[in-house]
Amino acid sequence: MRQSFGFLLVADLTTEKSLENLIEFIEELARVKDFQKYPCVLVLNKHDLQHERKVTVKQAQEFAAKWLNNCPVFETSAKDRYNVEEAFHQLVRECRKLKKSLEGGAEEAPQKKGGLFGSIRSGKEAKEDLDMFNGK
Repeated sequence: MRQSFGFLLVADLTTEKSLENLIEFIEELARVKDFQKYPCVLVLNKHDLQHERKVTVKQAQEFAAKWLNNCPVFETSAKDRYNVEEAFHQLVRECRKLKKSLEGGAEEAPQKKGGLFGSIRSGKEAKEDLDMFNGK
């Protein structure tokens, strides 16, 4: 946790307890580092199990507003590979934006386009983002 520059927090949309369990992790994280300064993305997994849904998009967005500085929220399905890469790519963009601001970058970072249907870049563009973040 101490070496992390960004966080992908995953909750199960088929159980309300899943978001509650994240609170304990967030509080522990806050004890280790100044968590609120670092980018994160909230992921609601198991999109493929809509018939078992217990957590709404609105609940996830309210949770993100209260606990995670209004971070982007994505629904994903690890089983179907739905939106998984997009969530990771968004986290990389958020980390790049922070890194650029810490370095005093001349170019202003793009606004957060959080959410389930935010603007998502292609895989090639995201790879370029990751390469640039890693200094390549």
